[in-house]
Amino acid sequence: MQVAVYNEYYRVISINWEKGSASFSSLAIKKNPGLAEAYSNLGNVYKEKSQLTEALECYHYAVRLKPEFVDGYINLAAAMVAAGDLEQAVQAYIMALQYNPDLYCVRSDLGNLLKALGRLEDAKSCYTKAIETRPDFAVAWSNLGCVFNSQAEIWLAIYHFEKAVLIDPTFLDAYINLGNVLKEARIFDRAVSAYIRALNLSPNNAIVHGNLACVYFEQGHLELAVDTYRRAITLQPHFPDAYCNLANALKEQGKVRNTKSVRIKIMIQCNLHKQGISVNGVTIEQILAPPCMQMSLHK
Repeated sequence: MQVAVYNEYYRVISINWEKGSASFSSLAIKKNPGLAEAYSNLGNVYKEKSQLTEALECYHYAVRLKPEFVDGYINLAAAMVAAGDLEQAVQAYIMALQYNPDLYCVRSDLGNLLKALGRLEDAKSCYTKAIETRPDFAVAWSNLGCVFNSQAEIWLAIYHFEKAVLIDPTFLDAYINLGNVLKEARIFDRAVSAYIRALNLSPNNAIVHGNLACVYFEQGHLELAVDTYRRAITLQPHFPDAYCNLANALKEQGKVRNTKSVRIKIMIQCNLHKQGISVNGVTIEQILAPPCMQMSLHK
């Protein structure tokens, strides 16, 4: 009977998630109050509805009923993250890995949490173990590269990002990460190559166009820089960094005498000059201020 109810629960979910899932989870619980999976699935229903308090209660009860319930701990961790309790999410992932240490995706997710908490060495350990379990897991290679980059271990970061894209040539984020670290290291030719590969995968990515334009500017390819900044602005009209950098590139070309005037002109052309308008929370006055060196900005 237990298996039949559980199978029926899944059949109804596939037909109508919203109407059937909660009632059949409750039915499964009524038929077998000790069925941890039913409590966990009821928690999933609550989580989908953003009822996190109820979801957490279900997940906690599920793992109390079945302490070795790996999926229950994973669901609990995800709900803890949604609730903003990262420390408890870490503990839930640790419990899941105690019962199944080969879950490389879970170990990588744990690494992400630890990185967010500033526990970088612990995060590196998680990513490394994930790679040991699954050497072709490109996400862990890229995540490990991010940690090395944050620790200013530039060459290790480059190595890990390159390994990630070698494993998965369609890994957009890894190409972007690789391009960014190469740009900051002033290895411009390779940065251009990484950004172009990223744009082959995502041609309308305004941020990548903006970063590529920065590299062209640093290389002295001003026409390419101007064209690429304009492309970034076309794709994302509310892109303050691109406006500032385009103004600087035009000044370097000798086409304007000061960047402030061209920034004003660009803003007017893009219909962003109306009083009170802000761009991504940045006021016009802030946009017109001298740019600082930050990601897509150059001096």
